[in-house]
Amino acid sequence: MLHPAGLAARRSVALGVIALLAVLYLSRLAGYPLQDPDEGRYTEIPREMLASGDWITPRLNYVEYFEKPPLLYWLVGASLRGLGATEGAARLVPALAALGTVALTYALSRRLLGTRAALLAVVILATTPLFYVFSQFVVIDMLLTFLLTACVGAIWLLRDGSPSETGWWPLIAASTAALAVLAKGLIGLALPGLVLLVASLVDRDRRTLASLARPGPIVCFLAIAAPWFVVMALRHPEFVHEFFVREHLQRFATDEVGHPEGPLFYFPVLLGGALPWTLLATALALTRSGRAAWRTIARERRRFLLVWITTVVVFFSAARSKLAGYVLPALPPTAMVLAAWLDRVDDDRMRDCRLPTAACAGLLLLLGSVLVLAGGALPYFVPWLPRDVVPPTGSEMPQVRFALLMSGCASLAGGVWTLPVTGREARPLATSVVAIAASLTLVLYALIGVRALVPNSRRVAEAVARIARPGDAIVQYRTLMQGLPFYLHDRVIEVGDPGEIALGAKRSPERTRYFWDGIDQLAQAWSSERGVLVATTPHHLPELMSRLTPTPRIVVHDGRRVLLANHDTR
Repeated sequence: MLHPAGLAARRSVALGVIALLAVLYLSRLAGYPLQDPDEGRYTEIPREMLASGDWITPRLNYVEYFEKPPLLYWLVGASLRGLGATEGAARLVPALAALGTVALTYALSRRLLGTRAALLAVVILATTPLFYVFSQFVVIDMLLTFLLTACVGAIWLLRDGSPSETGWWPLIAASTAALAVLAKGLIGLALPGLVLLVASLVDRDRRTLASLARPGPIVCFLAIAAPWFVVMALRHPEFVHEFFVREHLQRFATDEVGHPEGPLFYFPVLLGGALPWTLLATALALTRSGRAAWRTIARERRRFLLVWITTVVVFFSAARSKLAGYVLPALPPTAMVLAAWLDRVDDDRMRDCRLPTAACAGLLLLLGSVLVLAGGALPYFVPWLPRDVVPPTGSEMPQVRFALLMSGCASLAGGVWTLPVTGREARPLATSVVAIAASLTLVLYALIGVRALVPNSRRVAEAVARIARPGDAIVQYRTLMQGLPFYLHDRVIEVGDPGEIALGAKRSPERTRYFWDGIDQLAQAWSSERGVLVATTPHHLPELMSRLTPTPRIVVHDGRRVLLANHDTR
């Protein structure tokens, strides 16, 4: 039985870790503008749901938008209603999903791999750069990662327990898979289903499949996942083709929809996005004791984690459309298997593992040097940087420079502390991992400030709010700034191809009013007595300056966004 003093110490450590994670993941959500296109899109759709009272049909710039299911919209909408229509309220949803994923990773690891491995898994996952970055942006991938981790974790616990211990795991797996479908479509069922199928084939396990194929889990899944799809199909007959055929089959198998990339796209994403942990794993594999420690991990648990990781990566690599965030569901099992490996290295007292800590220390020192040099030299290079990277005003540069310098110093400190010293007994590898993670925490916390430079619509919206008169037309010319309607809390007129809302625009009963065909219609409105404000990109500025009469007044020009007015804005 644990001594009361030891129990109190463990509780203090646990509370300290929770507080640190809360600061890291929750304290820097507000203040930064919403990034276009993703954050603008996934925040504006919930805002329009709130404004219209229609929580069934998603709309973007007030036209039907069928690309994604509604779960993220519902959660962000609830956050906006409770906390106000702010950037921080919107970003709270992915941040909490990330913290939930970390908690699930701890619970699964503690149950199946041991307490020390669970703590290491938390440390590794929470400080993985790719995981942290996506927790700070309003996108679906982090919510999907949380739900898939819960689903596959329930399957793992179902497989690992005896028949008398399975309990609620089949229903939990079914319900979380259903919620994953509501988050991002059929992939919420396909991915855990493939993990289950491959693991069952490898281990010749029929019991788990039989447990999940019973009426209870099936009814539970359908009761949660099906109603929204049924209502949408009844309301919008075109929904079935656009959602299931265009957004699933064509996006997976063709280059017509999405972001086509090659089959090796995720290799550099995982290698670089999970540094320095991928470097640590590589260095462990190069040492004799590291390979010996790998073989001591329980075979069936090691194999399930590898099946989980491989299935996610192979599935998304096979798809034609690829984005970095798609592979996030592979990170929790990656953290777990690496934590189990590190736990075995220290448990078996395998001490010829200076190479892994030296490699990580070297990486931290190199990264710190680059960041400090970049921060120190930034003022001298700003005049030569492209204007689409650095706005002419340079107002964001002080906080970007501070972020670079602070993160660089943190990285250097972590590298110096971690670097093995010749002649001393090697410290436990787990201790070095904690030191590396502490350094990474400071690096990530400071470096996230660089997102002040991401493309956004807030400055344009602020200018519009300042100078617009009642009845003025707010127009976007041949661009789609998804965040602009959110910041204006109003609809904008689209001129030219409306991009991803083109299908919704064709069906809109107000098409002629809010979707103008080209510059001729804009020029006619521009030369009328009506006030017109045009948001566009610098690429289209020469055309507009030459075609519009009277000559446009430039209100905003920040290198990425331009705002023009046809009237005096003083």
